[in-house]
Amino acid sequence: MDIYESYFTEHLRLFPVAATFLGDHRWDDRFENVYSAEHQSRHRAMLCRYLSRLPRRSGDDLEVEAFRYALEMELESFAHPLHLLPLSQMHNVFLDMTEVVLNHQVLGTASDLEALRRRMREFHRAAHTQIERLKEGMNARIVLPRV
Repeated sequence: MDIYESYFTEHLRLFPVAATFLGDHRWDDRFENVYSAEHQSRHRAMLCRYLSRLPRRSGDDLEVEAFRYALEMELESFAHPLHLLPLSQMHNVFLDMTEVVLNHQVLGTASDLEALRRRMREFHRAAHTQIERLKEGMNARIVLPRV
């Protein structure tokens, strides 16, 4: 397995809702808690691990440099308190869960329903974590601008 395929598989394992959106149902029983310190730590470690596996910069290989850039930009996002921003009408765990259940989760068998039940349990934890992060953000006065 090459580095890109390995990264993509690991990324989908870390972000199982994205996997379901893409039609990969291996992790349909999971819901990532992206606002938890544990998930952020695992995500950051994964990015660093893949960056360290890339060859030194040469500028000759556009594919490698594009991958490096994407990893570095994603790592840079950890420098900003994005996890403390309030919900938006476009992106939040509640919309993600609704979208995945209504349009992407396979619900044809009893084991599919059991996977959904386990995913709902993880969603419940993720929603509570998001609420806690929102409160932290409001206390720190990290909010979206008024329109």
